[in-house]
Amino acid sequence: MSAEAFPYFHVPADSGSPVLASASPDSRAESSSSGSTVCSDSTSKKGNVQLSADQTLTAAGKPRARVCLACVQCRKRKRRCDGEKPECNNCVKRSDPAAGPCSYDVAPRRRGRDRAPGTRLAAAFEPKKTRTTRSRFEDQGKGPRKQKKTVDAQAARDATQETSIVSVGTPVALLVQVPSRTQAIHQGQSASTQMVAARTEEDDKSHGDTSVWTPPGVRFIRETWWDALLTHYSGVPAGSVITADIRDSAVQAIFADLRSLFKTSLHWLSFVNIPRFFASLRHPIHRQAVQPSLIYGALAMSTFFQSSELEMGAKGREKALQLLDRAHAMFDASLTAGWIDLGLVQAAWLFAMFELQGHPANTAARGRSAFDMLDSLIRSLSLTILDVMDPRTSVFLPGQVPVVVSTSDLPNSFTAPPATFEHGIFTSTPRALHEVTSDHSPPPPQTPMTNEAQRGCGCSSYSLGTTWPISATLTPAWTCMPMWPESAGEGEMQKEECRRLVWSAVTLAITYSSHAAAGTDQAPKHLWIQDAANYALLFPGESLVPPGTTALPFSKESVWALYMRVQFLWHSAMRQRGDPGLSSSDRAAYAMSAWLELDYVEECIGRHSCTPGSGFKTQLLEMLFNTRMVVSHEFRKYIPEAKIASGLYFYREKAERWMNHALGSAQHVMQSITDCAPSSNNYTRRCFMMYWYMSQMTRALSLWEADPTLLVALTVAKAFAPCVEFMMVIWPSPGQRMEYQELRNWLVRSCMAAGVVLPDRAIPIVLPARSDNPSQQRHVQASTSTV
Repeated sequence: MSAEAFPYFHVPADSGSPVLASASPDSRAESSSSGSTVCSDSTSKKGNVQLSADQTLTAAGKPRARVCLACVQCRKRKRRCDGEKPECNNCVKRSDPAAGPCSYDVAPRRRGRDRAPGTRLAAAFEPKKTRTTRSRFEDQGKGPRKQKKTVDAQAARDATQETSIVSVGTPVALLVQVPSRTQAIHQGQSASTQMVAARTEEDDKSHGDTSVWTPPGVRFIRETWWDALLTHYSGVPAGSVITADIRDSAVQAIFADLRSLFKTSLHWLSFVNIPRFFASLRHPIHRQAVQPSLIYGALAMSTFFQSSELEMGAKGREKALQLLDRAHAMFDASLTAGWIDLGLVQAAWLFAMFELQGHPANTAARGRSAFDMLDSLIRSLSLTILDVMDPRTSVFLPGQVPVVVSTSDLPNSFTAPPATFEHGIFTSTPRALHEVTSDHSPPPPQTPMTNEAQRGCGCSSYSLGTTWPISATLTPAWTCMPMWPESAGEGEMQKEECRRLVWSAVTLAITYSSHAAAGTDQAPKHLWIQDAANYALLFPGESLVPPGTTALPFSKESVWALYMRVQFLWHSAMRQRGDPGLSSSDRAAYAMSAWLELDYVEECIGRHSCTPGSGFKTQLLEMLFNTRMVVSHEFRKYIPEAKIASGLYFYREKAERWMNHALGSAQHVMQSITDCAPSSNNYTRRCFMMYWYMSQMTRALSLWEADPTLLVALTVAKAFAPCVEFMMVIWPSPGQRMEYQELRNWLVRSCMAAGVVLPDRAIPIVLPARSDNPSQQRHVQASTSTV
């Protein structure tokens, strides 16, 4: 065996751990010739032998010392070997045939931490802490260490922000569609290449650098939740291998359910930016910044919307509850690990929205818990005071009527700037807003939209349906909402998402509270987001106006701002009603101020000509009427006599007008849910509308009790009864059924007292066959004993 087959090992002169060192061929030849002189005597002290010039110094700056590889026989006997070849001096002296010839290993056998080369790190020198040296060394390490942690934390935040940035200019057709298998594989390979390159770059850095890492639990959830969701949707047992075809089918089903949710939901969910949402979900890196509970909650909501007795039935409702349980588990994990961001608040909003449905596990305690969690997250993140430094922000005093000071009156005519489109994405820039207020701006081309804006307010010119026409297909109920700001940075876009989320939470809270307080004197539980004094936030659509611009109509008097102002008035009136510490004079002053503010808001609504065919303005008028009922019910003694018709404490004319409008809505809803197919009818999928129907019945009966001559109120209550009963047949819920039974008894007693024909209980409804059993045809009578 030649000497060149054995590498040489070098260790620092002050270290006992051998480190593999490479030697040049010349140095190897030199060492083989001088090996006998270096290690001729195994017991003598080894001398220093000159190494090759390319050998580096040790970590301490000292020259390296040459060592020899011991033979197998000496290593077994724990004897020092001189490394002579082909036989060492110990084996020559021993000359024991039974021990075998002297032999050497081809490669060194390292043990412990030296098994893998380069893993043993030199321990940093740490002086012994004594009473005299402890404070000195601690003071020396405070400054640089804090500075280093600050830099690393800033770098980690920058990296997180980079991964969350999504291009808004991407065509929505590419965002909503599910990526093909080839695209997914290509994206996965690109992501893997980036991760490997990043890890290689980190390994090249010095070991002394420290960085702030995400906790392992959060990192594990971020990297594995998507695969777990695909496994759950594919139905493959846990631990099984998912093929590419099964994975593609699961992805297709997930995206289809998300599109179904956005198409079915009302404008309450319009805080979701559809292009950004799908772009983040499709990107393998940006997907790790998405909250898993948000996607699980959205899928649970979508599955439940499709689980009436006309479609998926009880199996679908059970699947929705399973997805909801997984969403709650992911939510608790993120909350425990400190991963709290906007996506977590959006998930809490979905949980609260889910509790407004008539699902089998619906209880009052679950609803209170969901709204308390949503309220606490918004309060802890201070989302209600994002615009506290903006001079345009409206602020309110505690305990006072939330009166908004008008910035400018609505002009008699207004010319709206044209909106252009690229790839289905609106490109109406803020520059167009400045051109409106400029005296030298050229007039825009005359279009039907512009003509409508000249006749009225012009809010429709900046609605989502006008600036983003594809929303009529993806989100038909969102077309009346304000557009998203164009050419905005990532920070401003996230602020706008936070604003819209907070306003949607206010709408959701008032829906929950109005149903609980309809027809009663008991005020619902007060939440932080219901108090206008806690807000310093721009109204919806107000951020579209450049700072300093006061001539545009969509500011404090836009249809979206008026909607939130009425909701603040309703919350304030309900809170004042439940305050027993108010004196009569305070109640009188509050009643007068609230009534005058309602009159001004109603005047502003009458000057708007936007959203004539959408349900948004109808909800605005309904909220205005409900607020008048609250004020007149509690403060009827303090309403000005000049505004009272026929000596009653109600707006008799306004009440009759609203009751006639509600009667038409009830007839339209009943005709729509019975004539259309279940798959193409959003009325049958909106289970939460059952609460709205019951609230209309309660308010109508309350109006009739206050004024028995208002017989149209009983007609409205009787018209909404079939709508509730139909929804209860296709959405069975024991809790809501008991609640409706009490409401129906109230209706029957009122009809008997007024001498009106009792409402019919028998409602023959033919339920179409489900998709899982096409041959099944059922004829269901709504007059069964359970209804």
